[in-house]
Amino acid sequence: MSDRRDLEASLAEMDRKLRELQRELALVSGQAPGGAAGPVTAPSPEAREADRVATVVEEAAARVGELGRRIDELGRLRDDLDRATQALRAEFRASRDPRAEIGEVVLDAGPFPDIATLGAFEQALAAVDGVAEAVVRSFEGNRALVDVSVRGGADLAPALAAQLPFAVEVEPADGGGLTVHLRSGA
Repeated sequence: MSDRRDLEASLAEMDRKLRELQRELALVSGQAPGGAAGPVTAPSPEAREADRVATVVEEAAARVGELGRRIDELGRLRDDLDRATQALRAEFRASRDPRAEIGEVVLDAGPFPDIATLGAFEQALAAVDGVAEAVVRSFEGNRALVDVSVRGGADLAPALAAQLPFAVEVEPADGGGLTVHLRSGA
């Protein structure tokens, strides 16, 4: 459909140029437009304006046709991009290892008799199964807030009680965190 419009626009442009050449030849040869001999009259201002408007309209039609082709191409490219994005998302979901996902848990731990015990607790915590990282955020009084990165949704509470080299009690806390109480003699 757009090829036909292009052809029509090209033919209209060629026809316009042919008419302009005929007028110019008629002026130069002293003939009236259309081939009859006689006095040559210059086109009226209205005729010149009509030709100018026709030219502008033809050029605009050609530009609109080109823009239409470009919009169609962009639409096809958008559709291709959407399909590729969906395929990548599906591939990512299929290949994602849930054990690699990291969750965050905040521990309120203590009491610690000294900073050395806190350091030992932090190192032992980092070695617990499922713990990706443990970082002491703050230490105030004899308690610490520890940010713990947990792999793949591991259940941290039983792992802490079973694997830490300290005697501890672990309780759920508000906001999904845990409260860890070190028993005396830890």
